[in-house]
Amino acid sequence: VVVVAGATGAVSGQVVKRLSDAGRSVVAMSRGSGGVRTEARRSADVDLESLPGVEVVVADMAQLPSISRAFAGRSIDGALLLCANFEGQLEAEKAFIEACVAASV
Repeated sequence: VVVVAGATGAVSGQVVKRLSDAGRSVVAMSRGSGGVRTEARRSADVDLESLPGVEVVVADMAQLPSISRAFAGRSIDGALLLCANFEGQLEAEKAFIEACVAASV
């Protein structure tokens, strides 16, 4: 399983598609609140939910417990953080790295 944070971006959506095409299982993380939004299901040109082996997980990148849900109960082979620059990015990157370390990635 590969976790891809920022999966609705133009580049990361294509990464998720290529991983899926290669037969890899992917957890596609996207920000959101109150459930999965349209944005969380689609990247620029990719309907993430239609890809085989892809699970979309809504996560708040600023909250370690939220990020950790993407790793929970899975055997993670790798993790990619592919997000555009945003306010609070440093804290979000630290939380993502902490989640990776906690999951032994």
